[in-house]
Amino acid sequence: MIVDNRFYSRQILSINICIFSLNLNKLSVLLVKKKKEPYSNTWSLPEIGLINKESCEQTICREIKNNFGFENFTPRLTGVYSDPKRDKRFRNISLAYYTIVDENNTSLKESKKHNLEADWFEIDKIPELAFDNKEVLINSIELLKDKIYDIPFISQYIKQPFTLTNLQNLYESILNTKLDKRNFRRKLLTLNCLVDTGRKNTKDSHKKSSLFKFSRKIKGEN
Repeated sequence: MIVDNRFYSRQILSINICIFSLNLNKLSVLLVKKKKEPYSNTWSLPEIGLINKESCEQTICREIKNNFGFENFTPRLTGVYSDPKRDKRFRNISLAYYTIVDENNTSLKESKKHNLEADWFEIDKIPELAFDNKEVLINSIELLKDKIYDIPFISQYIKQPFTLTNLQNLYESILNTKLDKRNFRRKLLTLNCLVDTGRKNTKDSHKKSSLFKFSRKIKGEN
C-alpha cells in the first residue's frame, strides 16, 4: 500500500520533564529559559529529544544528569500531549514525565556549562510558560498529590529531621490548600510513620519545636 507522506511529514517526538524539589515548607519546580523562537525568552519545562536505541526513561536520566547534574531519580509518566497546534512550527508530540530530586545536591553548574539558564521556582510563583507547559505542570502536580500520603514514597525526598510545622507547610504547598493542624497530625499518627528524635529545632526564635524523622517501619497506603 502506498502511503501519502503529506499526512505524516514534519512530525517530531519530544519529552517534557517536571523536575520537582520537596524542600521543607515548599514545592519547587526547575524551569529553563528558551533562547529561540517560538517563545524566545520565556520559561519552560526542560524539553529533550528521544534518541534512537534508548527508552524514554533512559534518555531522561542521561540528559538530566548531563544538563543539570542530578542522579538517582525515577521518571514517572504524566501523560501524552498531542494537540496538533501545541507547537507553531510542526507537529510536536510530547511525552511528559515528572520526577523528584534534591535541589541541594547541585548548584546547577552543569546547566551553565551547556549555556542553559535554569532556576528553581516555588510552585505558587510560576511565570508564564511556553507551549502547553502549564497544563503539563498542573497534571504532574495532581499526580504528585496522589502520592503524598504514600509515606514510603514521599519519605525518600524529604530532608530529615523536620518539625511538624515544616512538614505541614510542605504538604500545603503541594496541595495548594490550608490544612487543619490537628487533623493533619492525627492523619500522620494513624500512619504510624514518625519518630521523635528527642532533639529541638534550634532555629526557632521562641519555643523550640521537636524534630521528627520518618520511621524505618512505615505503614504505607499504596
